[in-house]
Amino acid sequence: MRLNLAAVVTATGARVIRLADLASDTGQHSSSPLDVADLETPFAGVSLDSRQVSPAVLFVALSGERVDGHHYVGKAFDAGAVAALVSRVPEMALPAPERSRYLLLVDDPLAALQQLASFWRQVHAAEVIGITGSIGKTTTKEIVAEILSSRGPVLKSTANLNTEIGLPLTLMDLREDHWAAVLEMGMYAPGDIALLASIARPEVGIVTNVAPIHLERMGSIERIARAKSELIASLAADALAVLNGDDTWTRAMAETSGIAPVVLVGESDDCDVRAVDIQADGLNGLSFTVVAEGRRIPFRSSIPGSHTIHALLSALAVGRRLEMSWADLQEAVAAARLDERQRFIRTDGTLIIDDSYNAAPMSVRAALDLLREAPGTKIAVLGDMLELGPLEEAAHREVGRFAAGAADWLVARGARSGWIAEEATRSGMPAEHVRQVPGNAEAAQTVREIMERESRNAPVAILVKGSRGMRMEEVVEKLTTGETS
Repeated sequence: MRLNLAAVVTATGARVIRLADLASDTGQHSSSPLDVADLETPFAGVSLDSRQVSPAVLFVALSGERVDGHHYVGKAFDAGAVAALVSRVPEMALPAPERSRYLLLVDDPLAALQQLASFWRQVHAAEVIGITGSIGKTTTKEIVAEILSSRGPVLKSTANLNTEIGLPLTLMDLREDHWAAVLEMGMYAPGDIALLASIARPEVGIVTNVAPIHLERMGSIERIARAKSELIASLAADALAVLNGDDTWTRAMAETSGIAPVVLVGESDDCDVRAVDIQADGLNGLSFTVVAEGRRIPFRSSIPGSHTIHALLSALAVGRRLEMSWADLQEAVAAARLDERQRFIRTDGTLIIDDSYNAAPMSVRAALDLLREAPGTKIAVLGDMLELGPLEEAAHREVGRFAAGAADWLVARGARSGWIAEEATRSGMPAEHVRQVPGNAEAAQTVREIMERESRNAPVAILVKGSRGMRMEEVVEKLTTGETS
């Protein structure tokens, strides 16, 4: 099906005003009846940013706290937009009427975008997989998409498009040849995931785990668990819930999953898809055996880190749900690669593990485990972990103790990371190997100083990780480009 004006009107109930009619309007914003040519007007896609509008797109004028898209409708038309989804007729210079253009009036452009995305999802045959959890959503999304792409084209969430705005935009990219869509679902407050699930209507829902992330905002881990479980509660009877069987909070969702069947994945004896004989091979990946369906199936993955095991098992559960054979899954796992996250950059003999996207105690420990496996001198550059509420000091100290056993040097970035530095020293890391710095430029410069001292004798491996608000990617950029400020 092509995205056209008729589809948008059907999905949103928008009232259509031709710009040509608006030019001669007396203030009533009336429009002459639409004909077949109007309704068949095609759209090349959807855009929210007038600066990124390309010809023939539908522009959606969202109103935010700082920016009102209605002020940019004219620019969107100038850039080639065919129509604009608006809640009011904006003040603008009318474009030249070289072709038909339209305003689509609705009560709420965001709600209309969500309605349109839900409609677009329903008219496509792709199997939809929704993924949420406190930690590992993006890694799980990437691995599931990689495994499923061995069969055919797969749509997946990109960047941070996992919100009430981002998920609908992703769904609007569905094409006829996509056989699956793997969608990450983020959360800011209770009810967010229920909304995303109502738009996407997933056939499979995956919850990676529940951890005290965003505890300052959510108030308790119980509330976090209830919010994450909204995905499972939304599933229909013919859907499937895939839950981390090694996480107490997540496996408890099996009791409140409503009517969808549940598959537990993990290392626990009662998991339906269980990993045994896990052998980590440092940065070269890992091997493991899956016990499921009365069989034992060996697997080899080139994706490094034993912390990826639950993501791999979830992907296998999804693959079996979608009737992929175990042999096909073995090949898909062996071929899978992760390119967007946790990039491994080798430059001048130095290995940089860029895991700067975000941080929480569990994910920092997993990254430190990976650093431990790297050759040569190991430098951990760790930034503050944010939004941990009353647990923040204990969580940072826990990371410090872990870092002492995984790294040779610690560069602690930020005020809270002082607890990491203090605990690492208490746990046996030499005090002269622990540095605390206030900013990313200082962190990069400190790493360079350590490298000058250490690289003469052995290779150097550097882990960079911290919460998103710490912008730790700047450290990686400075280390790889040679910037000094």
